[in-house]
Amino acid sequence: MNYTTISKCDRIIFWGIIAILGIAHFGSGASEIWAYSFIELAVFLLVLLFFIDRLYLSKTPDVQLVKVDIFPLIFAFLFLILFQIIPLPSSIAAFISPNIYKDKIQLYDIVRSISPENEFSGWMSLSYYSYAVLAGLLKYCAYAGIFILVINTVKSKKQIDIILYF
Repeated sequence: MNYTTISKCDRIIFWGIIAILGIAHFGSGASEIWAYSFIELAVFLLVLLFFIDRLYLSKTPDVQLVKVDIFPLIFAFLFLILFQIIPLPSSIAAFISPNIYKDKIQLYDIVRSISPENEFSGWMSLSYYSYAVLAGLLKYCAYAGIFILVINTVKSKKQIDIILYF
């Protein structure tokens, strides 16, 4: 591995990726909240380190990402997941998904019959269970972060071999 052309932060990021790949499967298959939260936090810290290195620590403060044709699809996918949890006016939610609108109105009627002081705000998301959608969004953002880190920091054949055979 030629360390003269690889920055110190890139080496830290590379070995962080190796650590994540090595530790990720120990968390009960990443089905426990502590396991996937730890992995997501580690990935987000490595992405933050990547951007700090590119913007503040490098000699030329410029973020040049390797351009890959799949980036627009990744960002469109993440936007669609985010769109499910953004509160929308009820008229827009009814237009986009009439079934979810109908179900949520029925739910609000049930809640209002139990607790009359609760008022319908007029805003609703397109998701039945926003917490699960948010957890999925964070997981997919971590996947995208690892992808971006690998294609932008792995520079040598030896690094590729280490990742592939780890």
